[in-house]
Amino acid sequence: MGTRLVLRIAAGPAAALAAALPGAAEESTTGTVIAATTGETMVATPFGTLALDRRLTLPPGALLQLQRLGTTLPAAPADASPAQGTSWPALDQALSVLDRVAPDLAATLRSNLAPTTGPQLAGTLLFLMDALTGGGWPGGRVTAALGAAGRRDLSLRLDRDIGEIRRLADPPSGDWRVFVLPVLDEASVRPVRLYLRQRSEGERGDKEGSRFVLDVDTSRLGALQIDGLVRQRRFDVALRSHKPLSAEMRQDIAALFHNSISASGLAGDIIFTTASRFAVAPLDALRTPVGIDA
Repeated sequence: MGTRLVLRIAAGPAAALAAALPGAAEESTTGTVIAATTGETMVATPFGTLALDRRLTLPPGALLQLQRLGTTLPAAPADASPAQGTSWPALDQALSVLDRVAPDLAATLRSNLAPTTGPQLAGTLLFLMDALTGGGWPGGRVTAALGAAGRRDLSLRLDRDIGEIRRLADPPSGDWRVFVLPVLDEASVRPVRLYLRQRSEGERGDKEGSRFVLDVDTSRLGALQIDGLVRQRRFDVALRSHKPLSAEMRQDIAALFHNSISASGLAGDIIFTTASRFAVAPLDALRTPVGIDA
């Protein structure tokens, strides 16, 4: 992510492409024009779809020979942001340090981040939403313990991560309010992304209901998206995954869902869908594109 390619491009009949770029066989590949828009050209290649930064007056299906002249790797980044990654390195490392220098404090933090049941998960997420956006988390005791252990750098990284999370939770506009919350999954912390639908001024809450979406990355099932809608005494859920869940697993999840809402006096249903890209993705705008110079 973030790698820039400098390319030389030749277009023409397939038989002429090899002659167009002599001596470039080892550093070239063939691409096919998909579409040309106002400012760029989309090209399908064996290593993915490229968006060239200029419009080529070629019809869809035209063959291109792409010779790589240079590759510039991105600078080695700091830890990936929890908002974009599948882990929370700074928090994992802070917990490891606290295990050694302040085990009681570490145990308290792990307990707060490790719900074992559905109701506990809901309570944990509500607690973290308030703690992370309200300020003060993970607290002065954690900061002091890390400083005494000579790891003030971890405090600064946590401050940076939490500062970004607070900015995401209070955007100037948009359909969704975004919360990135740490949940302890076995031995490591995973960021859980919670999106709350923001109502417009003309919407009525009792009619439209409340909609939330939960993005989680699991070690066994991969990425999952739980899309829930609560209206009066009804709770409906769509569970999305990148890969199909087995019939047995769908049955088990559906039974657990129906038993839970029945015990709460609610009606509702759950559906399962599979998609390569999830329907709700308000964080996609933060992802860094691959730059192409041609």
